[in-house]
Amino acid sequence: MRTLIVKLEGTTPLSFSRYHNEPWKTNATGSKAETHEEYDKRTWRSKLHVLDDGSVYIPPMALKGAMEGAAAYNPTKKKGSATWTRNLTASVVIQDPIVLDAVKVKDVESETLPMTSDGKPSRFSKGSRVPRTFPLIRSGWKTSATLIVLDDTLPQTVVEQAIGDAGVFVGIGRWRAENRGLYGRFRVVSKKWS
Repeated sequence: MRTLIVKLEGTTPLSFSRYHNEPWKTNATGSKAETHEEYDKRTWRSKLHVLDDGSVYIPPMALKGAMEGAAAYNPTKKKGSATWTRNLTASVVIQDPIVLDAVKVKDVESETLPMTSDGKPSRFSKGSRVPRTFPLIRSGWKTSATLIVLDDTLPQTVVEQAIGDAGVFVGIGRWRAENRGLYGRFRVVSKKWS
């Protein structure tokens, strides 16, 4: 078993759209006292992933999923035509929240965009456009993550390439690169194996 600590820096903005179940404002009769737009503008910070101290974090599975998606870009063969993708998927573990450096929930900006009302991509949507508000963390965000590699046969270069490609080709969060978006891209600033 080995450990890899990577420092990451966002090359594009980062945004989240975490599902939340914030209660609606209601009037005395119990019916909704705010519109969808008002609700969205009031609760957009709930779309972030936040620790008890107010720090914003990336869920560990978001980075692991990005690495797994990026493994498809690695041409390194294990044996014959087999690649290292299955080994990487099964043996890389990220346990802890990936806390963004110096980003607190109270300091995060928002952006309001016209989105499809049914939540589908515009090319598939039959709905109208409605304003939606999301959190926005400007490019330049920084964080570090600890990856545990359980498979000692998995080459370090394969793991390093997977996390590098994840930052370029896949991304993290809402409107990330793998979903035809422009957000969530990052670069590896440093890596340390132990």
